[in-house]
Amino acid sequence: MPITHSPQISPPLKMSAQILLGSQDAASELGIDLIPSLEIAGIEPDQLTTADQFIPVESVNRFFNDVAARSGCDHFGFLVATKQPPNRFARVGQLVKFAGTLGVAIEDALRFSLLNSEYSAWYLEQDDQYAALVRKTNVRLPESTRQLTTLAVTLVYKALHALS
Repeated sequence: MPITHSPQISPPLKMSAQILLGSQDAASELGIDLIPSLEIAGIEPDQLTTADQFIPVESVNRFFNDVAARSGCDHFGFLVATKQPPNRFARVGQLVKFAGTLGVAIEDALRFSLLNSEYSAWYLEQDDQYAALVRKTNVRLPESTRQLTTLAVTLVYKALHALS
């Protein structure tokens, strides 16, 4: 009898619930209730403020997509990123003190970001004239990632601003 292997089901990729910080402020600005979107995504309401766990990426993505759709705000991810507390980047800002150059500080910050999400990673690519940050995702999600991507790009911009 041949040996067969059953396919392994991998656990869902997770990201820090810190990504949700600023959601309440953004929702207040838009005058919307987040509870229905939290329920659809399976996220506990206290994660909007405590942000002390890792939650499935698909849940985070579903939450942001649902809020954007219900509110009619195509830039909800951007709005959340602008509302994130400044101390979110305190650790990244501390890296500059120990880095010899801005390039080293950016590399350190990128390594730190790997601890916050299993979904995507940022890489610094450079030549003699230019430098670019490239974001690579580790899995394709079944729903649009527009809100999550906009949020990520805005947060990296804010982190780079804090570094410089």
